[in-house]
Amino acid sequence: MKKEELKTQLDSVLPRLFAFSKSLIIDELHAEQLVLDSLTVFLVAEKNFLSDMSFDPLDKNDRIEVKKYLLKNLLVQIYELALKRAPHLLKSSTEHFEFKNFYSLSTQKRAILYLKEIAQYNVEDLQQLFNIKRHEIIELYHNSKYELLKDRKIVVKREQSADYLLKSQKSLIDHYINGTLKKIDLDKVEKLIGSTSTLTDYYQEKLEEKDFIIQIIPNNQITVELQRSLKSGISEVLEDIYPQEQLSTIGRVKSFLETPLFTIEY
Repeated sequence: MKKEELKTQLDSVLPRLFAFSKSLIIDELHAEQLVLDSLTVFLVAEKNFLSDMSFDPLDKNDRIEVKKYLLKNLLVQIYELALKRAPHLLKSSTEHFEFKNFYSLSTQKRAILYLKEIAQYNVEDLQQLFNIKRHEIIELYHNSKYELLKDRKIVVKREQSADYLLKSQKSLIDHYINGTLKKIDLDKVEKLIGSTSTLTDYYQEKLEEKDFIIQIIPNNQITVELQRSLKSGISEVLEDIYPQEQLSTIGRVKSFLETPLFTIEY
């Protein structure tokens, strides 16, 4: 893949990379630097693989696959660097910060909540990113959600019903709302939701709870100025690290002919 082609693909995923970085680190400048540092680490490790990669910029499937590859690897790199930096940087956050509850969570829990609720990643995607088992992702997600809401007026309600069947049905609806059900169970739960007024009401209650959660997780949009700054930073990183392209024989001859042999100043 040529340097300009790679830069184009990186530019296209910048908004998602920055939004994730900002969910882990409050300060905008530090979040921007986290993206650039993550890119640097990634390119140092993968520059030879990327430069040898066969890529057709006119092929839609090629573009989609390359974007997926870049996003996955850069999100992981951002997360791993944030684990080291975020605890120190978060100490500077103010007590009345708008998303205080969210930023009081651990870096891992913020990452999972943001990617699950805002970026709309499914459990399987999160398994690949965090390299942990499915049940561990689900447990972390539920614990993160409960911790996020514990000090709010609206909290995650613990089911107290003695009816085991009702509890299990509500548990299935919880998983359906949270997107943690296996695909094979989706149809069964969709039919279950409308089977009684109790379950329908519970479903609506959980939908409202999910909407509330999304409102108290930051969803930072990148500004034009910041995007310009990051693009400039990416160009510098690529220039320093990415292998230089070799000109063809015709290209070298053309470049030689276009370069003046003498420069005469008058």
